[in-house]
Amino acid sequence: MVVLRVFLHNLFTAPISSITFDVRLGQPSQHRPGDQAAWLTFFDEDLPDHMIDITFYGVRGSTPCCCPSTMGIGGNTSCVALQIDDHEPVLLDLGTGLRYFGEQLRAQETGAASPFRGTALVTHLHWDHVQGLPFFVPLLRDGAHLTVVGPGQVGSSLGEEFCSFVKPPLFPVGLEVLPGTVDFVEVDNGQLAIDGAQIMVRPIEHVGETNGYRITANSAGSVAYIPDHQQPIDNPTLVRPGALELAQGVDYLIHDAQYDNDEFAQKGEWGHSTIDYAVEVAAQAEVGTLLLFHHDPAHDDDWVSQAGNRAVDLAAGRFDVVVASEGLTLTSGGSGASESSINAGDVAGEDLRSVAGN
Repeated sequence: MVVLRVFLHNLFTAPISSITFDVRLGQPSQHRPGDQAAWLTFFDEDLPDHMIDITFYGVRGSTPCCCPSTMGIGGNTSCVALQIDDHEPVLLDLGTGLRYFGEQLRAQETGAASPFRGTALVTHLHWDHVQGLPFFVPLLRDGAHLTVVGPGQVGSSLGEEFCSFVKPPLFPVGLEVLPGTVDFVEVDNGQLAIDGAQIMVRPIEHVGETNGYRITANSAGSVAYIPDHQQPIDNPTLVRPGALELAQGVDYLIHDAQYDNDEFAQKGEWGHSTIDYAVEVAAQAEVGTLLLFHHDPAHDDDWVSQAGNRAVDLAAGRFDVVVASEGLTLTSGGSGASESSINAGDVAGEDLRSVAGN
C-alpha cells in the first residue's frame, strides 16, 4: 500500500496540520496533530558548514528534444540535483532529467545501500517540470521516499494533481503501484528548513501557480532557482520583489533564458524571459554567477552558446555567466562559494566565453 500525504499548513503559525490522501480509495483521513513531516520545520538557528554540489540533469524547457544539434547542451527538461554534504539530496523540479539522476543513483548502489530518501522542490506543474516522476527508478524499491514541495492548487491539491496524470489513460499505472512513497507538501510563500539547508519560497510570475526557491547552506553559499519567469512585457528593467528577494546576493542564480528579444516579441505572454532579462535580474540582485537555464527546444547548441556569449557581454564583468548543460557540476563550500568543475565539453560552439569566463 502506498499512501500519499498532503501536508497543509500556514507558514506563519504552528503546528503544521496534515491530511493523508490514500490514492487507492480517494478518501482523505485526518492525521494525529503530531504526525508531521519530520524534515519540515521553521528555521531560526545557524547551520554548520556545508559543501554543495549542483548537478544539472535536465536544462530544457517546454519539451524534451533529441537530435545531433542539441546533444552538447542536452535535451532533457528541468531537473537539478543539490547534494549538501552527506545529507539527503534536494531536487529542483522533476522533468525528464530526473530519470537520468535515478539511473545514476542505481549505478552507484551497493547491496547494502539504503533506499532513496530526498526532497524535490517543484516550481509548477507544467509537463516539462513533472514528467520524470513515474520514471524515477529509486521509487521502485520498498522504503524509498520522496517529499515533493510545490505550490498549492486552485480547486484541488498538489498531490491530487500529480495523481491525476500518473494514472491510466495518461500513464499505464498509478503512483500507488510504486513500492516507494511520495509526500506532497504545499507551500506558496515562506521559509522552511530541510535536511542541511534553509529554503525561502516565493511566488513567481508565470502561467499558473508557480514558486521560486532560494536554498542556503551557510558557508557553502546559496542557490536561487527561478526557471520559469514572466518578463514584464512593457518594462524590461522591472524585477518584481519576490524574484529579487530570492536572488539577492546569491552565489548561483539559475534563471529562465528561453527567448531572445525577437522571440519574446511574438511570445511575450507565454511566461518566460529573454537572455537580456536574465542578465537584468542577475545585475539588480548582485549575484555571483548567473546560470542560463530552461533553453528552448528549438535552439541548437550553437544558438545557446551564442546566447551565452551575449549574456557575458551584457554582464560586463559584474558577475560570471555559465550556460547550464546536462552533466554540468558546480561545487561551492568552505569560506565562500566557488566553482570546482565545469564540463565545458558539454557546451558547443567556437566561442565559449560563457564558460571560460568562469
